[in-house]
Amino acid sequence: MQDTLTWKLDWGIAIRYAVMVAIPLLGMAVTVHVGKDLIAPPVLEGRWTIEREPGRPPSVCEEQLAWLESGAFVLTQQGQFLTAVPEGRPDLALKGKVTGSELRFSSPLPSSGLSIRGSLSEIDGVARLDAKIEHAGEASCTELSFRARHNPDLEGSDRRGSS
Repeated sequence: MQDTLTWKLDWGIAIRYAVMVAIPLLGMAVTVHVGKDLIAPPVLEGRWTIEREPGRPPSVCEEQLAWLESGAFVLTQQGQFLTAVPEGRPDLALKGKVTGSELRFSSPLPSSGLSIRGSLSEIDGVARLDAKIEHAGEASCTELSFRARHNPDLEGSDRRGSS
């Protein structure tokens, strides 16, 4: 009887083990390399208030476009994809996408002819949106500019969490 254990290298098992470890490591390295230049989209989720010039009554176009009626909208976000819903009007939800500082929204219903395009900026730490609503269905109001301000302090509007 032999007192010591002898270990014999089985090259087949060693090669299979090396391949099973190397393939996931290689996959992870490729993923990191391909994604190194990706930038996360800005956090826009929450309530946005449409800003009106003080003392200026709503224009005829603003009155005709129900999307601006409530004076605020709520953005929900999943990565770069957004949904904008005017407060109290879930039937007017728009789907959109953020690319860098540019936003584009359009109605999922082609018959509505409503779309929004705009750009983001930050003033005094508050996100702002300068945008144009395009409404193909209303001949007298084909384009209307507006500004909106993000309200991160309102309860439930900022879901980033603390770190």
